[in-house]
Amino acid sequence: MKKLSLCVINCARAASTSTLASVRRIIPRRRYYLIKVNQLLERNQVYVPDEDYDLVLNFLREHCPGARKG
Repeated sequence: MKKLSLCVINCARAASTSTLASVRRIIPRRRYYLIKVNQLLERNQVYVPDEDYDLVLNFLREHCPGARKG
């Protein structure tokens, strides 16, 4: 029952945001055009086209002072 209710809550969200100052970890996955941006209780994924990948990754690294860079 708990798993079902958590799934319904998570599936109901259309979008999620991260505060850059609160980001604790940045995990780049270039192969999947993906950058994972993790906060304490929030996990987000940013999908980036290949031509903009380095630009977005460097922006996140510069603007997230408390993040461990993966």
